[in-house]
Amino acid sequence: MVGDVRYYMENLANVTADRERIATELDVATEMQASMLPNIFPPFPERDEFDIYAVMFPAREVGGDFYDFFFIDKNTLAVIIADVSDKGIPAALFMVIAITLIKNNALEGKPPAKVFETVNNLLCRNNDAGMFVTAFMGYIDIPSGRVTCVNAGHNPPLIKQGGAFEYINIDPGLMLAVFEDEKYTQEEVVLNTGDMLFLYTDGVTEAMDSSRTLFTDKRLIEKADIHSGYSAEEFVLKIKEEIDIFADGAMQADDITMLAFELKGMDIYMDQITVPAQIERANDIFIFVKDAMASTGMDTKVQSNVRIAVEEIFVNIADYAYPQNDGDVTVSVTATTDEFSVKFKDSGIPYNPLDNSDPDTELSLDELDIGGFGIFMTKELMDNVEYRYEDGFNILVISKKRDKNDA
Repeated sequence: MVGDVRYYMENLANVTADRERIATELDVATEMQASMLPNIFPPFPERDEFDIYAVMFPAREVGGDFYDFFFIDKNTLAVIIADVSDKGIPAALFMVIAITLIKNNALEGKPPAKVFETVNNLLCRNNDAGMFVTAFMGYIDIPSGRVTCVNAGHNPPLIKQGGAFEYINIDPGLMLAVFEDEKYTQEEVVLNTGDMLFLYTDGVTEAMDSSRTLFTDKRLIEKADIHSGYSAEEFVLKIKEEIDIFADGAMQADDITMLAFELKGMDIYMDQITVPAQIERANDIFIFVKDAMASTGMDTKVQSNVRIAVEEIFVNIADYAYPQNDGDVTVSVTATTDEFSVKFKDSGIPYNPLDNSDPDTELSLDELDIGGFGIFMTKELMDNVEYRYEDGFNILVISKKRDKNDA
């Protein structure tokens, strides 16, 4: 009996040590998984034209849900949410593979549908465990609010427009890692200022209370409307609070993951360039402004008017700002949802072109004094032209209202 007790105690010590080791390894795995997902908010403090927040609450130490967001270029933000079949360590490992493949292919410049088609084929290979992934991805063009998205069997996202939420009607497609050579369809929605995109996994709508009643899609949209006035972070946390109230202490059966993106519509594009004040550098300015207008989706007719005004002002600065020496011109563009502005800044001789009187347009071309006609045309083409002399710099700003129908 003494021998049996000794054997039992030794065995118990070994089992306890194994459990502690496994618990420690699970803690490390939990930390590693959390570190793979963006978890510092705000993630882009220099960008105030949108707000984004996301969370994941795994049902076990590690989960199969994941989210991600990253810039593909200066104005295109990719947002992803996905759910791997199964739970625990196997799902977490499959999640790592899936999130890496999706991000790498997106950063190669592939459109969303092509990303999913490529990743699907890669996941299908050597998938002996028969696991699969439901996923949703959207490319958000920040200046225009246009969202190009693709769905692979995932829950339809919610979109808030006009203060109310509704489900996005998008082709659900087939889950990733089921059949090779599957084709996926891209669709588009447009966010306006104040609109919100809400992505989530089925752990939200399928959360259960103690009687195994589901939270449901209907309850989600009802609660979303109640909290529609909150910021992205507050909104996500309010939805989690509603789930906890509904569950009323029942054990969480599935991973819960949510991501909210709100378009704030402040300065949606800002950039600048500095060049020598020389006529030969005019083309650099034209290309710079043209690219900025194209990136912000301005109407082509409006673009033409802005280009004419930019040419007049830059040539004027190049001709007259630095009569005795060389100098630079800094050109800045700022776009909001309502207006496109171009600012010219030079340290040349103080000169306010707006002081010149407008030419008499009733005169014939032969009688017309060409001097001052360029700035007159600029004022006619633009909605606002302002000049100030500040800290040794001439500053001239031209602005054009954006058509509400601009992209």
